[in-house]
Amino acid sequence: MLKIDIIGDFQETLDESIEDNFELYLIDRITRAEDFQEILIVYPPPKKKFRWKGYSEEEASTLYNYVQQGGILVLIPPYNPLYREKLTEIFEKFQVSPVFCKENLLSHINPHMINYGKEGKRPVKMYIHFLIQNKESTEVIIEGNWIPIFAFQFIGKGVVVLYGLSSKNFWKEDLLSVFKYLKQDYAYFWEKSELTEKQLENVLQFTRKEHHKKIREAFIHTFIKKKRFKDFLEIKDLKLREDLIKNIQDSTIEEEYKDLSGKFIAKKYREHYKLLNKDYPELLKKIQKFIFSKIVDKTINKKTFNKLYESDMLPPEAAYLLIFYLDPKDPENYKKFKENLSKLIQWNKKEHIFEETFLKDLAWKHL
Repeated sequence: MLKIDIIGDFQETLDESIEDNFELYLIDRITRAEDFQEILIVYPPPKKKFRWKGYSEEEASTLYNYVQQGGILVLIPPYNPLYREKLTEIFEKFQVSPVFCKENLLSHINPHMINYGKEGKRPVKMYIHFLIQNKESTEVIIEGNWIPIFAFQFIGKGVVVLYGLSSKNFWKEDLLSVFKYLKQDYAYFWEKSELTEKQLENVLQFTRKEHHKKIREAFIHTFIKKKRFKDFLEIKDLKLREDLIKNIQDSTIEEEYKDLSGKFIAKKYREHYKLLNKDYPELLKKIQKFIFSKIVDKTINKKTFNKLYESDMLPPEAAYLLIFYLDPKDPENYKKFKENLSKLIQWNKKEHIFEETFLKDLAWKHL
């Protein structure tokens, strides 16, 4: 739940989706930076205060300090120039100039910010352009004729949201997306996007370097949950591919072999072995661990197991898995079963393929 202070002429009716995510507090003056919630929205001035002189230089400095300390300040200029003058000190402090425009315009939405990775355009009739002095610290969200009308300006530990699409659009269209992004909920961003390698490159290009590690981690986490096994091997960026493969879950491997008979599990494993044996031995070990579980439950029969083993696609120690095809009650098999189980227990201590109790129970039951 995000807590928001609002100063200005706020008279919106919020729908349930917004009410469930935010707590709003109406305040009537700027005091100290420490007094505000984590988000502060400076709204168009109340009409009843038309004769009010506007914000002072001292109040503008307070807002600047609030942002520097980590606050999120949303500036929504009024279209009326008389009201807009009341915010002059604030805009001068943040080195931006709002310019009102009234024309039909197809604005460009940055797909890597709040539009879930999709290219987008928004038709607008009235809006405010922001002329920005410090462009290096600014991320443009929506632009018209290549001038920002909606942007994030990073200052100190915080951010100023410059919003020129009117207060109603802010609450109706952009509020949830803006704050999900500003709170760095990148996993949510990726879940709504196409989740491509190219998209990740674009996002990194348009965001601050200190966020890159977290963005990559979120991408990897979500990619692992959403993609099939083959998608991992198609990633061109070697470092990204290695990070993804390193984090592949057992469930991803199981899904790849889901509903296959032992013969076709072996066939798919051969394909993966040829792809992974040289460059990704750790991933191959994870797949082999799954293969071993299918030997234990006899989904892979003895004949198929022998073919895999004889083709050198299993480690030499896999020979000990022969015990799962032997009947220890048969006197002819008992000695072979005992020797292989003992060796399997020692191998397992090193590789952690099975639960230790599983093999101990097996030994206790049959030896």
